[in-house]
Amino acid sequence: MHEHKRLGRGLELPELAEWLAVGDVGLEFLTGELHGHHDPGGIVFTVLAALSGMEREYIRDKTLDDQESARVRGKNIGGAAVTDPAMLSMAVHLRNQGQSLRDIAA
Repeated sequence: MHEHKRLGRGLELPELAEWLAVGDVGLEFLTGELHGHHDPGGIVFTVLAALSGMEREYIRDKTLDDQESARVRGKNIGGAAVTDPAMLSMAVHLRNQGQSLRDIAA
C-alpha cells in the first residue's frame, strides 16, 4: 500500500483484515508516518480502520455541507436541468450520436 490514508476508502476494513490474514499477507506502507511492515490483525490496522472510517464520514459530511451551501447561494448542483420533454428528447438524441454529457449540457 502506498499510503495509509488510502487504505480504507471504499473498503470494509474488517473484511479486508480477514482476507489478508487468511492469505497470510502482511501490510507494508511505502510512505508516510507508518512507513514499514504491519500485521493486518494488529493494533495498527485496527486504529487505521477507525481513522479511515472517521475520515470517510468527514469527507462525506463536508461534501454535503458544501453542496447545501452552494444551493443556498443559488448554484446549480449536478449539471444542467431538463426543463421539458423536448429538451430531454434532444439530449437523448445527442447522446446517441456520441456526444459527451458535458457537450450536451453546454
